Amino acid sequence: MPRNQTDVKIILSNTSEDMIFVDAKLSKKPQQTGEAQTIPLLPHQTKVLDLRNDFTDGRQFANSEIVGLSLEHTGAKSALKAHGFIKDTAIGYSNIIEFKNPDSAKSSELHGTGLHLEAMGNEQLEPIVALKDVGNTTANVTAKIPYTRIDGTKGTVDLNSIKLKAGEISLLNMNKVIQRSRQEQIKIAGIEIEYDTSAGSVLAITQSVSESRRQMYRVPMSDPFAVPSSTGGYPWQIDGTSTTFSY
Repeated sequence: MPRNQTDVKIILSNTSEDMIFVDAKLSKKPQQTGEAQTIPLLPHQTKVLDLRNDFTDGRQFANSEIVGLSLEHTGAKSALKAHGFIKDTAIGYSNIIEFKNPDSAKSSELHGTGLHLEAMGNEQLEPIVALKDVGNTTANVTAKIPYTRIDGTKGTVDLNSIKLKAGEISLLNMNKVIQRSRQEQIKIAGIEIEYDTSAGSVLAITQSVSESRRQMYRVPMSDPFAVPSSTGGYPWQIDGTSTTFSY
């Protein structure tokens, strides 16, 4: 969240014919986990939850720089759909929360592409990478940023490694990338993360945000060995003011 006043909503939907119970547990930087609370969902029921008002530790945890949410439920694997929305009308910020099932991972790697480092609309962009160790052991995490310059030449920034204890949340130090982007004309970049613990034990959220927080560019992170299709995803376009790029 860009600031403490940001509005966060969590939407939970029961897609099954049976009642399910969802155990929700908040966590915050660096390594504090709140009390679990149980949320009942009737068959095909949807609930919209406010971070501050509907979670036991919501108001306390909303003051953190980074907040995490873990969900476990009693139904079949596909019984629960979870989504999250973040918005701050006063500053023009909006984002989504993407939930991941650690058990679906096939490797101890996370890759993303389309990381914007250049200035947009006369505003410099700041790359932000948040990591969480959702496993039971300490993870050593390494990351690098491969990029392409405007003239077509390529380069790579090797970031400082980070050690995450079980349950720990941290921001990746991106100072090396920021300095490189000031020195070179970088057109586009990617990110490659590796860790030495079991597959799925580290989660990552990557985005570039402008100084005013009015511009935000997400970078979806994927396990390169767990892609759902060999053809990937398909870009789409909104006519008029938008243009689609594929990286």
